Amino acid sequence: SQNLFAECLLKTLAAYGLDGQPSGHVGSWERGGFVARKTLADAGLAMGDAVLSDGSGLSHANRVTAAQIVRLLQVMNKASEAQAFRASLAQPGQPGTLQRGYAHAALLNGRMQAKTGSIAGVRTLAGYVRRPDGREAAFALMVNGSGGGDLRAKVAKLIAETP
Repeated sequence: SQNLFAECLLKTLAAYGLDGQPSGHVGSWERGGFVARKTLADAGLAMGDAVLSDGSGLSHANRVTAAQIVRLLQVMNKASEAQAFRASLAQPGQPGTLQRGYAHAALLNGRMQAKTGSIAGVRTLAGYVRRPDGREAAFALMVNGSGGGDLRAKVAKLIAETP
């Protein structure tokens, strides 16, 4: 992940409008979070009690639900930028964040595109998986605590085998 880029992007959302012109607002986390929330709500995501404290997702103050992440993935899959977005996600066994730990889960090779995330005490995995019946599903898993040493293998098996 490029956390500095994400932080800069959030602040840029505040400083510039969708037309690329200066918005007259200072590029701040607060204003960038407002713009991000509005954009997500306009795209059909129910933002409810979601809290966006930073651009990188490293703040423990951030609060989103797995359902919100799944809805975002569904929206992104239908967006004009879907192909570029999907290409940015890692795949098990390929270079990237899923190269290790998931590569041994042959059930997922060529079937999953996802993004990992972690901060102290939290691990996440979200993306798309082609199910055994051939249909594709968006998913989001958020685990508080360690989850055990073989968590990745358990998650891979669960995702791959869930109908």
